[in-house]
Order: sequence, then structure tokens, then C-alpha cells
Amino acid sequence: MDNKNRDRGTIKWTAMMMPEHVKLIREWYDEDNFVLEPQLDEFDYEELAHQIQTAVQTHSVVLIHYWNSGESFTIEGTIKKLPVNAAFITTLSPQGDKRIYIPHIMKIHLYEA
Repeated sequence: MDNKNRDRGTIKWTAMMMPEHVKLIREWYDEDNFVLEPQLDEFDYEELAHQIQTAVQTHSVVLIHYWNSGESFTIEGTIKKLPVNAAFITTLSPQGDKRIYIPHIMKIHLYEA
């Protein structure tokens, strides 16, 4: 079989895409991947506070799942700062320091030392 025409369909249709179509497809893709802000109850926040305090005291490595602007992210590192009465924590990870707004945290997993 001739290998020259193997990918002809993809090449053919890509050239026919209008910029408006590409824009609509990208918007549709972004809409499908949008994550709603997590709605945690009081018990969940107490559990998160306990895990944060434990991680700070033991200098444990943590895996933090958090939400920001419609997307879900995960970061691994140690909690570097937990200012008193602050709404954020500062983590130290291989990617650098990252400030995470506490109400955006969905889940924390502590690694055993």
C-alpha cells in the first residue's frame, strides 16, 4: 500500500477549518474542562486545618489538590509558611514557592516521613 496518502484525511480537513471554527472549538473545549469551585462544609475545613497544622509541625511532604479560576491543580511540596489569621499558605516545591488560597484547597494528602 502507498504510504504517501496515509494521513490524507487529517491534512485535508485541517486546511478547510476557518478561524471562526477553530475559535469555537477551543471555547467548547475550555467549557468542557471547566471545574466548579469546590463547596466544602465545616467538617471538611476542620479536617484540612488539622492536616495543615500536622504538616507544618512535622515538616511533612504534602500533596495539595486545589482549585483556581475554573481549573484543578495538584502540587507536591512542604508547607513553608502558615501566617496567623491568613487566608493562604505558602508551599515550597521543586517548581518554587507557591501561595495557595486556603478556601480553594480541595484535599491534602500527607506523606509519612
